[in-house]
Amino acid sequence: MERRKVGNAEFIARRPLTFEELEGWVGWRATDVNGALIGHVERVLRDESGAPAWLVVSEFRLGDGRRFIVPVGDAVGGGGHVWSPYPREHIQRTARITGPRVTIQAHRRLRAHYEIGPRAA
Repeated sequence: MERRKVGNAEFIARRPLTFEELEGWVGWRATDVNGALIGHVERVLRDESGAPAWLVVSEFRLGDGRRFIVPVGDAVGGGGHVWSPYPREHIQRTARITGPRVTIQAHRRLRAHYEIGPRAA
């Protein structure tokens, strides 16, 4: 059993969700480790290998606010709600990392920001 520590929380590995399952989260409310609202899930992004890797969270429901990126592997969802184990301030810094497009370099910077190792090819 694989374990990963994020802040004070410890996670036990679970079956990775499929892209289709994660797309079901679009429109759901996203909150941080303390329950503070981040925004609503706007879409799911794939990494360089094509695997689902990131959730794009829009600050406003209509999509005209800032966008933040949350790792799929650490998020938990159900009942119209997605929870991320990171503080809102840490998540909000991703708006400056990615810019309008998520490039391969942005994927690397996001993994470094969230202290996620490189994906195995």
